[in-house]
Amino acid sequence: MDDNCFLIITGGNLNQSLIKEFLNQRSIEKIICVDGALSLSNQMNLSIDYLVGDYDTVSKELINEYRKRVQAGEIETKILSFQPEKDETDTQLAISLALQLGAKEICLMGATGTRMDHVLANIHLLKRPLDEKVDAYILDEHNRIYLKDSSFQIEKNKVYGHYFSLIPFGDKVKAVTLSGFKYNTESIDFLLGDSLGVSNELLLEKGSITFQDGTFIVIEAKD
Repeated sequence: MDDNCFLIITGGNLNQSLIKEFLNQRSIEKIICVDGALSLSNQMNLSIDYLVGDYDTVSKELINEYRKRVQAGEIETKILSFQPEKDETDTQLAISLALQLGAKEICLMGATGTRMDHVLANIHLLKRPLDEKVDAYILDEHNRIYLKDSSFQIEKNKVYGHYFSLIPFGDKVKAVTLSGFKYNTESIDFLLGDSLGVSNELLLEKGSITFQDGTFIVIEAKD
């Protein structure tokens, strides 16, 4: 994990305890709050560096209060406003901002929830940081989700949960070899539409995932 970590708090399911724990454990470079997540961020009295959105899911009273506090010099939050009719989601705008500001690590909280269209879109939004060699992941109380486009290892004392899943992000991931897991493989292709990589378990202190080509969605799950 990099010291230059940007925390993006967006409008899905949010857990105060998890946010507090993360902030206590990590040195955060910037906090970017997305639209409706302002309500919880305000309750927690977080020091928000940037507020991003079209503000269709936050009360007008709260956003106006923040604008007044900025104008009065009480807070230094930069408020970036966008039209509701736009191609990008507010979360995509927040990720783009973090990359523009030079983030080397991006943690997304509130990126999962009951809106499965948003959840799937948020997983897809991890692609641009991946392409720019920025460590980006979605974190909630049950899962850590990220993308990998090259071979990697995981360590038992650092893995987020008991279960470990590899899902192709695209047509296939070629010649996958897994070692150190309950279910190992030897140079086989993981195919889109197949559940082969779901719910594996790490048995050794380190697990190795090697492959020739493709991208995985990696999910470390606690339950």
